[in-house]
Amino acid sequence: MEIMTGIYARLSVEHGNERDQSIEQQIHLAEQWIWQRNTSSGRNEDHPMGCEENTYRIYDIYADMGYSGTKFERPGFQRMLADAQNGRIQCILCKDASRIGRDYLKTGEYLEKIFPFMQVRFISVNDNYDSISPECDNQMLGIMISNLANDMYAKDASVKMTSAMKIKMESGEYCGGDAPYGYKRARDEKGKSTTVPDPLTAPYVVEIFEKLAAGQSYLKISREFNTMLLASPRVYARTGKLFLDRIDETDMHWQSSVIKQIAENRHYLGNTYSHKTRTSLLTKEKNVMLDKEEWIEHVNTHKAIVSAELFEKVQNVIKLKQEKALPKKDLSNMQTHGKQDNKYVGLIYCGDCGANMVRRYYYSEKNGVLYYNYYFICGNYAKISKEKYNCNRWKEEVIDELVYRALIMQLKTVCELKTQLKRFNGEYFETFQKYLNREQSKIVQLNKRNEARRFELYEQYVSGEIDTDAYNRMTERITVVEKDLVTRQKEIEKSRKITEKLCKKNFSWLAEFSKGKNLEFLTKDVVRSYIKKISLYEDKRIEIEFKFQDEIQALSEILEEGVIRCQMVNA
Repeated sequence: MEIMTGIYARLSVEHGNERDQSIEQQIHLAEQWIWQRNTSSGRNEDHPMGCEENTYRIYDIYADMGYSGTKFERPGFQRMLADAQNGRIQCILCKDASRIGRDYLKTGEYLEKIFPFMQVRFISVNDNYDSISPECDNQMLGIMISNLANDMYAKDASVKMTSAMKIKMESGEYCGGDAPYGYKRARDEKGKSTTVPDPLTAPYVVEIFEKLAAGQSYLKISREFNTMLLASPRVYARTGKLFLDRIDETDMHWQSSVIKQIAENRHYLGNTYSHKTRTSLLTKEKNVMLDKEEWIEHVNTHKAIVSAELFEKVQNVIKLKQEKALPKKDLSNMQTHGKQDNKYVGLIYCGDCGANMVRRYYYSEKNGVLYYNYYFICGNYAKISKEKYNCNRWKEEVIDELVYRALIMQLKTVCELKTQLKRFNGEYFETFQKYLNREQSKIVQLNKRNEARRFELYEQYVSGEIDTDAYNRMTERITVVEKDLVTRQKEIEKSRKITEKLCKKNFSWLAEFSKGKNLEFLTKDVVRSYIKKISLYEDKRIEIEFKFQDEIQALSEILEEGVIRCQMVNA
């Protein structure tokens, strides 16, 4: 019996850089175990069942790099569970049970309840544990004790690492990840981690502050940087490139929020703020921002990029703009008309540059009623550059009209296909199959007749009744007939395959699609049920990719050919 096996490996910060704990080493150990079992000729005295006639086949390898054993929402682990639940794997193999998790209670639940419920066998190589072994209950106790120790280790490691980090913060050492834009990480004369101005990017930080002090907006500055193809902080940190060849929808471009973060970051004054967030290394809870009163400030820890005068001027400009900003009118109690959720979320793209289309709205007030109007614009146009991306606005009502028309036509096509398919199976299939069977019988009989005739001619040739020329002439005629029969046989087989496909293939999607034939208006559920992608072009073209589009086209072509073949017979 072949057992589909999934190998699971995990490495987190708890293991450091230990060679024997590496993902590759864990996988190698599991593969070696499988190889030994598969090459033991079906007999293994050490196996818990005494003799094993199974063959282990690796279905997939599931690995999680950098994920704590105290959390179970890991992509590799969750993918493995999905495959186990769907019956794709019958066995899970790993180096030791702590790869599954370091929370001894949760790990025990998986080993004792969840895996057995899924009818999945669990094998831990180093623990010498096999869930089908009669000794597995006794082995489980030892594994749980080991996992309890692992749990305590994880908690202790978390406390120690947090304390060490706090000491570094209090001494003014830079303990962040990537240095702020305009700086790069370095070591001072004492070997402490610090930041020094980056000669490539520091001038642009100064430029940002000078532009803000002159009254320019975050948006204008971000668009200017995007137009000149200046790499955003995240792209620069990732690639080391100051300028890009191009900016497309996949790049992390400059945004207003990035400019705002730079403008408010006091790191550019030469001061370091630490203890701004709290993160648990044990629970991996996301960074929680603390109150500013709890922040730790360290003055003159590194060279400043921006003067105190310029920094304060920018803060005053920002504050003044905020104070001058008109308070938003309270619209909560007003009647609205046309307000609706985005039914096209994640479906509409710019056909010219490939970026997501962004939904915006404006409203007008009339007689105490707010009338909402929605439109879509290219994401690159909205966020990167008006000069580079000249995509037009699309009113949502126009999109609705075009999508509705196209969808109605597609539904009509599907309904016609469904009717034709039903008619084919009702009127044509049985008659056509009988015809094919008759033709097949004729071919069989003719082949037998040709074979007998060849034998007869050969006997006549050997006995001298016919000469060589007559023999060759008559056998050549038989060959021509046989070639024709081969061609007819291929046609019969092709016709049979076509008709069988139309009769036996599951077209459940066709029935589901045709349910919308009486569609009156578009809803979010309708759009997401039938449409995969919508592309809008500057020249006002629209392209709609429907779900099952390829299947509909294939069915249409094969049905057309099948009907033609049947009609030729009936004629």
